[in-house]
Parts: sequence; structure tokens; C-alpha cells
Amino acid sequence: MMDQEANLWYSRTMGVLRALGRVGLRLGVFALLFFFTYHLRAVIITLMIGAVLAYVFSPFVGWLLEKEIFTRIHHFAIRTPNSDKRNHILRGIATGYALILAVILMGLSGVLIAKPIQHQVTDIYKNREVLVTQYREKAPQWLQDVVDNKLQDDEFMANSQKTAMAFAMRGLVSLKNVVEIVLLPVLAFYFILDGHELKREFIALVPKRHFRETVRMLREFNSIMREYILGQFFLCLLAFVVIWIFLLIIGVQNAFTFGVIAGLTRAIPIVGPIVGGIPIIALTYIGNENGPQKALAVLAFFTFLHLAESKFIMPKLIGDRVELHPVIIIIVLLIGGELGHLILEGTLGSLLGMFFAAPIAAIIRVMLRRYVLKLKHVHKSKFKGGIMPPEPNRMMPLPDIMD
Repeated sequence: MMDQEANLWYSRTMGVLRALGRVGLRLGVFALLFFFTYHLRAVIITLMIGAVLAYVFSPFVGWLLEKEIFTRIHHFAIRTPNSDKRNHILRGIATGYALILAVILMGLSGVLIAKPIQHQVTDIYKNREVLVTQYREKAPQWLQDVVDNKLQDDEFMANSQKTAMAFAMRGLVSLKNVVEIVLLPVLAFYFILDGHELKREFIALVPKRHFRETVRMLREFNSIMREYILGQFFLCLLAFVVIWIFLLIIGVQNAFTFGVIAGLTRAIPIVGPIVGGIPIIALTYIGNENGPQKALAVLAFFTFLHLAESKFIMPKLIGDRVELHPVIIIIVLLIGGELGHLILEGTLGSLLGMFFAAPIAAIIRVMLRRYVLKLKHVHKSKFKGGIMPPEPNRMMPLPDIMD
């Protein structure tokens, strides 16, 4: 009897110790992962931005490869007997064209966007006394009591300008140096050109019994990220153009700068339009003739645009991949911003954390449904029949990571 009780006690004790050991091992792995992530944060930021660029330019590369005139112009590649090598050469040429186009667009944006913003910001600074006068006439008394002294303080305005310049410099320094900036298009080039090889190298490390499930999850991850990043890119561009044109039509000053602000803040889901809309509406109210009427018109237009995006445009661009309630998205945005600031440090880390929070949460949701709750979920896609095709066996060629 005593031996049975001793054995029972021993088995229970060993079970508890094994459970504690497993928990300790997982915590140790998590701590080690956090340690390496923190110390390699600059590399991670560079890789993340390079991946975003690859997702943005990959559709253009695919479009070029589908054009017969492109293959005719580069007929020397078609003469290559090896079809894989021929496709690799054509894809490399198309990727090079995409990056050249990106450099040209960046140069044009510097001329067409940076200079007007500089002039308009300078005008706002020069006309700050007029803005203060209009602010006193139109703003509620309680609001004047809070910020009136600050707006009239030249030292505060000068310090604000210095702070803005310091913020911009910190944003550049956070990328470490020019070498890392140059690496961004290089990384994007190889992500697009050899994405399938990177995927093959990764899957080669996976045990054979987990091969099919790994391919499925990589496809799921790639599909969510591609649709989300491209959708956000087009929504930002749409917000910039539409709001700029609308503000020009109703005669709002500094319309171009406000359009750029609206486009940039639109990259953050749900709360981005609100963050960008508040200062635009406030400056429209105090800095224009018939300010209250124009501010009300801007508020109504922002509301209409947000509803149109969320109900019609976003489902078409992003589809049903990010199946998260707006409240959940707001929560994961806050968590993503804090984790980005904690792990990657700085404002850039927070912005990247908020940008990637929604798709990562959607991926985690898919994994929880599939592996924890054991729920089967068939996602719609662009394949015929509206469902994912059968998974390839281990000997079949793997799809491109950017396809």
C-alpha cells in the first residue's frame, strides 16, 4: 500500500516537474527570441520594409511578364534553351525595370511633393499671427485658455520647428546609415526574383510529415500579407488624391499638404483616417474664410469617404482575409504599436508595429482556428472554383513566394 502511494506521489511529482520544465523551456525560447529580435531590430526593420516594397512592385513585374511585347524586346533571353533559366532572366529584367521605375517615382515625388509641402509649411509658420487671430475669433474660450499662450510664444514655435527637424533626423538615423537605405531596393529585387528559392530553402528544413501543412500556411500568410499591403497602398494613394482634389474644390488653403497627411495616416487601419482628419479639420476651421462651413464640409466628406472605404472599397481590394472586428483591430493596433516601440525602438518601430498588427493578428486567428479549435475554414481565392487548389507533393515545383 505504501509503495503504491509512493509511486503515485512520485509520478505526480514528475508530471508536475515535466510540465514546469516545458513551460520554462518555452519561456526561455521566447526570452531568447526577444533578445535576438531586440539586438537585430535594425536588420528586421530593413527586411520588413524590403518585403513591403517587394509586395508593392511584384504585381508590376507579373504584368510585364504577361506582355508579349516584353518578351519580344528581350528575345535574347528566349533563345536560352533552359526554360527555368529563361524565365529567371526575364523575371530579373522585369524586376530591374520595376526598381528603376521606383527610383524615378521617388525622384518625382521629391520634386512634386516635398517642395510644395515645404512652401505650405513655411506659409503656415509665417502666417501664424493671422492664424492666432482667427483662432481667437472662432475657437471656444476654454480651448483658447489651454493653448493661446503657446501659439503666441516665438520661443515655443522655434523649439517646435527644431523638434520637427530633430524628429526627421531621428527617423533617418533609425535606419542607421545610407548603406541600409541602399539595401532596401536590393532586398526587394531578390525577394521578387528569387522568392521561390527562399521558400524552397525554408521548406527544406521542415520534416516531411509537416510539409503539406507548412506549404498551406505559407500560402495563407503570403495571401494575407499581399492583399493587405497592396490594399493599403492603393487606399493611401486614393485618400491622397481624393482629399486633395476635394479640398481644392472647396477652396481650402494648403490642400496638397493636407492630402499628403491624409494619405500617409491612412496606412494605419481604422484609426488612421481619424488621426489624419482631426488636424486637417481643425486647421481648415481656423485658417480659412468661412472656416466653420468648410470644416463641416471636410468632416462630412471624411465621414463619407471612410464609410465608402470600409463598406465598398476595402472589401474589394483586401477581400475577406483580414476577418477582424474593428474593436479587435483597434486593440491589436495599440498592442502592435507598443510592441514595435519596445522591440524595434523609436517612432519607426511603432509605425511598423501598427502597420503589420492587423495582418499578423489575422494570421494568428487562422492558426488558432486550425490548430487549437480544429475548425476547417476554406478561404476564397482567385483560383477557379473559389477555393484553394490541392497542395502539391514534395517533388512538384513550389509557387513563387510573391505569387
